[in-house]
Amino acid sequence: MLDVEAWIRFRRYLCFAGSADVIEYGERWGGVRVAPAELPVDEVRSWGWSVEILEGLDHTQAMQPEHVLPILKRWLQQAI
Repeated sequence: MLDVEAWIRFRRYLCFAGSADVIEYGERWGGVRVAPAELPVDEVRSWGWSVEILEGLDHTQAMQPEHVLPILKRWLQQAI
């Protein structure tokens, strides 16, 4: 491990999604369903990810600055 890696205490990856962030693609796109909040959150965390699920928000709502900035601030402050 590099010295700088020992200094940085925050998790290296951040994932956040709204609990209502669900996109259903038609057959043209393979008929897939994308629902990030339905991932096995505990398992993803065990891989070293920080995971935030924003209750009741869809994709567009969850990416608004009033939701994103507090998450990023908390996550980055862990490094200080």
